[in-house]
Amino acid sequence: MIQKAWSRRRSGEANGREAVADAISLPPEEVFAVLRNDRRRAAITVLASEAEPRSVAALARAVAASEHEVPAAHVTERQYKCVYVSLLQIHLPMLAEKELIEWEGCEGPITAAESIGALAETIGFLEEICEDDRHIEGGAVGDAGDGSVP
Repeated sequence: MIQKAWSRRRSGEANGREAVADAISLPPEEVFAVLRNDRRRAAITVLASEAEPRSVAALARAVAASEHEVPAAHVTERQYKCVYVSLLQIHLPMLAEKELIEWEGCEGPITAAESIGALAETIGFLEEICEDDRHIEGGAVGDAGDGSVP
C-alpha cells in the first residue's frame, strides 16, 4: 500500500499533483527529527504554501489557526502567543539550523528554502497514507465488521 502510494505520488499521478521537484538536503534521521513535532510540521506546511517571506507573527497566527481548525481571524490571543513563543524558542531555530529557512531571528522575515516544498509534500504524503491505512475498505484496519478485533 505504502509503496504504491509513494510510486503514484512520485510519478505525479496522485491527486493530479506534479511530482516533487526539490530534493530534501538532509539525511533521513534529521528529516525524521524535523518532522517529529506537529507544530513544526504545521509551520513547514504554511511556509511551503507561499513563496513570499513571512513574519513570525503571521506564521504563528497561521499555525495556530491550523492547530485549532479555525480561520486566522478567530485565533485567540492565548492560542497565538503559545504558538508564537514556541516558534521563536524551538521550531524556527531548528529549521534555521538545518538550513530549511533563512531567518535572522526575533522579528526578522522567514524565507523558506527550496527543500521546504519537498518536506511539505512528504508531510502530505504521510498524512494521506496513514489516513488510507486506517480506512481500508470502509473500515478500520483489523475491523472484521462484526465488532470483534482479531
